Amino acid sequence: MAIASVADPERKRRYAVLNYVLVALLVLTALSVMFSNLSPGLMVLGLIAPLAFAFAVARFDGRVYSFLISLLFFNALNSLFGKGNWLLKLLDLVWFAAFIAVAFVAYRKIFPNMRLFRVKKGADGSYVW
Repeated sequence: MAIASVADPERKRRYAVLNYVLVALLVLTALSVMFSNLSPGLMVLGLIAPLAFAFAVARFDGRVYSFLISLLFFNALNSLFGKGNWLLKLLDLVWFAAFIAVAFVAYRKIFPNMRLFRVKKGADGSYVW
């Protein structure tokens, strides 16, 4: 897993823009937390988590993408089944869908030998590097 989560320099160069779009989305998420009506403890956590993910994504650390995608998916489910206005829920779901799509495409393009939580295997059962 450690070997597969290192990006090839050519792929880093080719998909740098896509990766930095994902970093920008994470930073925007952290900034939006600053303007929300959360308690100070939740606000600090809401600032630290997206910025930590943004730092790891900016460094092309392949181990963090699958965790980020799963957290985004669970946040979308939380938004869907939570109480509130249906229009705001719809806006949240569109935001999460776009965010998940960018993260998933970046993950698949930059790390083609990895699947969501494992390294890709060939037809004979050996790992594909």
